Amino acid sequence: MGKGYTQPQVNIFTAAGSRHGHDSAENQDAALFCHDERYSVICLADGVSACIQAKQGAENACRASAEFMLAHAQRLFKMTGQDISHTLTDYVLYSLRELSAKSGVSCEEYSSTLACVLLDREDDNILYFSVGDSLITAARNGDLYIVAMPSDSREGCCVTTTVDAASAAKSGVIDAHGISSVMLCSDGAWRIMYRRSRLLPAFGKLLQKGDCAALGKALLSQERADDCTVIIMDKTNLSGRNTQ
Repeated sequence: MGKGYTQPQVNIFTAAGSRHGHDSAENQDAALFCHDERYSVICLADGVSACIQAKQGAENACRASAEFMLAHAQRLFKMTGQDISHTLTDYVLYSLRELSAKSGVSCEEYSSTLACVLLDREDDNILYFSVGDSLITAARNGDLYIVAMPSDSREGCCVTTTVDAASAAKSGVIDAHGISSVMLCSDGAWRIMYRRSRLLPAFGKLLQKGDCAALGKALLSQERADDCTVIIMDKTNLSGRNTQ
């Protein structure tokens, strides 16, 4: 492949919940990590359990967004947050409509939430995107802070097939200097970690450390009604160019 930048370490924990909106034991979350010589991307999608193609829709949303972000990374990093939201929601919806046309199944049956982080390993910047109720957090200099809050789902969660989903999406670019790790959490995961809108200290310490294995064990020890997925991108090992 030639010269490139050191890749971040990425760990994924995922577990099926105990119940869904219909009789299915399938874990309908999807997670993806991929990279090229300069950029790394992590994606998390939570398929809507009431949809008959929820899992496939979640997988397609991850794949389509990751491919697009790597192919158009330089252009995306120059965009405003609003333009990022419109560009990514439009492309993911386009990919779902293509899938629908081939299968004959309504596009809405492929609905999912979607959260993505694109890391520029050369300039050390992060582009984030989220539609739905996933949580994006980052650890910087020993502190944990929220990059993108989950959308309020009391009146229905915005998903990839929602009309004008871009207006509800959260997107932007942040300086990643000092950030040791960035995490994507499905609603099934962060709802276990939080009590009355406060992050439980035990989970906060594990997120600060970026310890996905220990975090997974802690989540497994709790009752899980919903599918539960966490992706942690650890960038502490990034140290400039390497030869691959």
